[in-house]
Amino acid sequence: MNTCYNYLVILSVFWNGFERIEGACTFPTTWDGTWYDSSLTAADVTFNKASLQVTSGWTITAYSSTVSTWTCVDHDSSSNLILFKGDQHVNLFSSLQNAFRCLKYTKMSDGKYIYYVYADIQVNANNARVHIESHDPSVTTYTISSTYCNPSDLSTEEYAVLVQASQTSAAKVYFPTPFLGTFAYTHNDGSSTTCGSGSVWDVCTDRQIMTVNYTQCATKQFFSTGGESYCVYYTSSGSTYYTTVLNTDSTVDFSTTYRFTCYAVTSSGSTVYASDSKGQCERSQSPTTKQSDGTGTLVFTPYVTCPFTTDEPASASSLGLIIAIVVVLLLLIIAVIVGFILYKKFKGQHKTMHQTLRENQEKVSLEELSPRDATAIDIPEKKQLEPISVPVANGVETSTSGNPPLPPIRH
Repeated sequence: MNTCYNYLVILSVFWNGFERIEGACTFPTTWDGTWYDSSLTAADVTFNKASLQVTSGWTITAYSSTVSTWTCVDHDSSSNLILFKGDQHVNLFSSLQNAFRCLKYTKMSDGKYIYYVYADIQVNANNARVHIESHDPSVTTYTISSTYCNPSDLSTEEYAVLVQASQTSAAKVYFPTPFLGTFAYTHNDGSSTTCGSGSVWDVCTDRQIMTVNYTQCATKQFFSTGGESYCVYYTSSGSTYYTTVLNTDSTVDFSTTYRFTCYAVTSSGSTVYASDSKGQCERSQSPTTKQSDGTGTLVFTPYVTCPFTTDEPASASSLGLIIAIVVVLLLLIIAVIVGFILYKKFKGQHKTMHQTLRENQEKVSLEELSPRDATAIDIPEKKQLEPISVPVANGVETSTSGNPPLPPIRH
């Protein structure tokens, strides 16, 4: 009995160890080097794929302690969950705590990811979504579970965008319908209104690029010096679109200029309303309410609109599918045409061959005739002609044949 129990214990330990090996951390293929992240706006993010660390950009302050670097401790690629543990401890009244960030990510392209932080909001961490628990020195492995990756509430607009620094142009997508136009606009910072008549906000020249003309109105938009940004992602909830734009300034200082701005935007008739937020959208962000980390609210009046028939043209994956279908159809058409041509050709060859064979057979038949055969003529069977009666002078018919004469005709 004890031996059996020992075997079961050993098997249990082995299986647990096997599960943890299966859950060992790896980074998505392109997570290396500098990336732009809309979730935390103090710096760009640096991934180190070799050490499985985030070495800059994710700085969180909790209970007066700062966590600035993070190490990946588990990755479940089947559910797109990845778990990071802070390399620095959080000091809570002299008690050490561990900090964790669990990300639920979606790959949009090699150079762009969307993710949600799967943790509850921590009031003592400046309302960041982070999981904090007591540090236990005896625990050296951590796995993805409901302990670390189970937020009690999470809203659609709380997504974050990751864009590889070298792939900003490739990250562009089309703006949602409310933004598709060239507008005059007003900006209200909560105390005063600027811009208005003559101002120009353009998303028609290129429906993936937003530009403002600072000559008409100098009020800075989307935290940009140059006045240009790319749409990199949007989603919607009800009639509100949450739209993230990426500032195309070559450098930002992370104090007056930033990489990302998120707009909550909606429309009523031809008028468009929007509010902005530095980095990612705020929870429950309203298009008509100034946000705590935003510059204010905007009202747009169109000079002209340029919507698509749907909110967005075919995405890259849909376009690829359409192209593939068209190619397949073209190949099928070509195959039918080639098949028809080959059929006609084969049929012609078959007919010609059949005719040639028949002519050859006839030729062979003629060639097999001997000269005698060729000149031989079938003579019809000789028939006996009926005798002809010839009248004579004495009135008696005589026969030219050997038959007896007919009786005389009486007058």
